[in-house]
Amino acid sequence: MDIHTYLNRKYGITGAKGLLACEAKIFGIPYPLKPHWIGLHGDTEITPDMESRLRLALRRHGKGSAIKGLEALGAESDSSTPGGKLEDEVAALRAQLHIARSVVEKLFVALGRVEAVMQANT
Repeated sequence: MDIHTYLNRKYGITGAKGLLACEAKIFGIPYPLKPHWIGLHGDTEITPDMESRLRLALRRHGKGSAIKGLEALGAESDSSTPGGKLEDEVAALRAQLHIARSVVEKLFVALGRVEAVMQANT
Protein backbone atom coordinates (compact mmCIF):
# COMPACT_ATOMS: atom_id res chain seq x y z
CA MET A 1 0.00 0.00 0.00
CA ASP A 2 1.30 3.50 -0.75
CA ILE A 3 0.80 6.66 1.33
CA HIS A 4 -2.04 7.88 -0.96
CA THR A 5 -3.98 4.65 -0.42
CA TYR A 6 -3.34 4.69 3.33
CA LEU A 7 -4.65 8.26 3.67
CA ASN A 8 -7.67 7.61 1.45
CA ARG A 9 -8.59 4.58 3.58
CA LYS A 10 -7.90 6.44 6.81
CA TYR A 11 -10.10 9.42 6.00
CA GLY A 12 -12.57 7.71 3.68
CA ILE A 13 -12.09 10.26 0.92
CA THR A 14 -9.98 10.57 -2.20
CA GLY A 15 -7.30 13.24 -2.09
CA ALA A 16 -6.71 13.23 1.67
CA LYS A 17 -3.60 15.20 2.63
CA GLY A 18 -3.54 15.27 6.45
CA LEU A 19 -0.76 13.50 8.30
CA LEU A 20 0.13 13.12 11.97
CA ALA A 21 3.67 14.08 12.99
CA CYS A 22 4.40 10.46 13.98
CA GLU A 23 3.24 9.27 10.53
CA ALA A 24 5.42 11.85 8.78
CA LYS A 25 8.46 10.80 10.82
CA ILE A 26 7.97 7.12 10.00
CA PHE A 27 7.40 7.86 6.31
CA GLY A 28 10.46 10.15 6.18
CA ILE A 29 8.41 13.24 5.31
CA PRO A 30 9.51 16.63 6.70
CA TYR A 31 7.08 17.99 9.31
CA PRO A 32 5.39 20.43 9.49
CA LEU A 33 4.15 19.51 6.06
CA LYS A 34 5.16 21.71 3.16
CA PRO A 35 2.87 22.60 0.25
CA HIS A 36 2.72 19.84 -2.38
CA TRP A 37 4.25 17.24 -0.04
CA ILE A 38 1.69 14.69 -1.20
CA GLY A 39 2.90 14.98 -4.79
CA LEU A 40 6.45 14.25 -3.70
CA HIS A 41 5.77 11.43 -1.25
CA GLY A 42 2.27 10.06 -1.92
CA ASP A 43 3.42 7.21 -4.16
CA THR A 44 5.91 5.95 -1.56
CA GLU A 45 5.18 2.34 -0.65
CA ILE A 46 4.67 1.61 3.03
CA THR A 47 7.19 -1.11 3.82
CA PRO A 48 6.50 -3.84 6.40
CA ASP A 49 8.97 -2.11 8.74
CA MET A 50 7.15 1.23 8.32
CA GLU A 51 3.81 -0.47 8.93
CA SER A 52 5.07 -2.12 12.11
CA ARG A 53 6.49 1.15 13.48
CA LEU A 54 3.33 2.98 12.40
CA ARG A 55 1.06 0.55 14.24
CA LEU A 56 3.10 1.01 17.41
CA ALA A 57 3.13 4.81 17.11
CA LEU A 58 -0.60 5.00 16.40
CA ARG A 59 -1.39 2.78 19.41
CA ARG A 60 0.65 5.11 21.61
CA HIS A 61 -0.99 8.20 20.10
CA GLY A 62 -4.49 6.89 20.85
CA LYS A 63 -6.50 9.82 19.44
CA GLY A 64 -9.27 9.70 16.85
CA SER A 65 -7.02 10.17 13.85
CA ALA A 66 -4.69 7.46 15.14
CA ILE A 67 -7.60 5.05 15.52
CA LYS A 68 -8.59 5.74 11.92
CA GLY A 69 -4.99 5.02 10.91
CA LEU A 70 -5.06 1.64 12.65
CA GLU A 71 -8.35 0.84 10.93
CA ALA A 72 -6.83 1.79 7.55
CA LEU A 73 -3.89 -0.52 8.19
CA GLY A 74 -6.29 -3.25 9.31
CA ALA A 75 -8.01 -3.09 5.94
CA GLU A 76 -4.69 -4.09 4.36
CA SER A 77 -3.65 -6.73 6.85
CA ASP A 78 -5.70 -8.87 9.21
CA SER A 79 -2.64 -9.94 11.16
CA SER A 80 -2.96 -9.98 14.91
CA THR A 81 -0.51 -8.18 17.12
CA PRO A 82 1.22 -9.31 20.31
CA GLY A 83 -1.37 -7.43 22.39
CA GLY A 84 -4.33 -9.08 20.68
CA LYS A 85 -6.41 -8.60 17.59
CA LEU A 86 -6.43 -5.21 15.89
CA GLU A 87 -10.19 -4.90 16.39
CA ASP A 88 -9.72 -5.32 20.15
CA GLU A 89 -7.02 -2.67 20.20
CA VAL A 90 -9.16 -0.24 18.23
CA ALA A 91 -12.06 -0.86 20.63
CA ALA A 92 -9.78 -0.22 23.60
CA LEU A 93 -8.53 3.01 22.05
CA ARG A 94 -12.10 4.12 21.38
CA ALA A 95 -12.93 3.47 25.04
CA GLN A 96 -9.92 5.53 26.14
CA LEU A 97 -11.00 8.33 23.82
CA HIS A 98 -14.52 8.25 25.28
CA ILE A 99 -13.11 8.50 28.82
CA ALA A 100 -10.83 11.38 27.82
CA ARG A 101 -13.75 13.28 26.27
CA SER A 102 -15.76 12.78 29.45
CA VAL A 103 -12.92 14.19 31.56
CA VAL A 104 -12.56 17.20 29.26
CA GLU A 105 -16.30 17.89 29.47
CA LYS A 106 -16.13 17.79 33.28
CA LEU A 107 -13.16 20.16 33.26
CA PHE A 108 -15.07 22.65 31.10
CA VAL A 109 -18.01 22.53 33.54
CA ALA A 110 -15.64 23.13 36.47
CA LEU A 111 -13.93 25.96 34.60
CA GLY A 112 -17.30 27.59 34.00
CA ARG A 113 -18.07 27.43 37.72
CA VAL A 114 -14.70 28.94 38.63
CA GLU A 115 -15.21 31.75 36.13
CA ALA A 116 -18.69 32.43 37.56
CA VAL A 117 -17.32 32.63 41.12
CA MET A 118 -14.47 34.90 40.04
CA GLN A 119 -16.85 37.17 38.17
CA ALA A 120 -19.21 37.33 41.16
CA ASN A 121 -16.31 38.34 43.43
CA THR A 122 -15.21 41.25 41.24
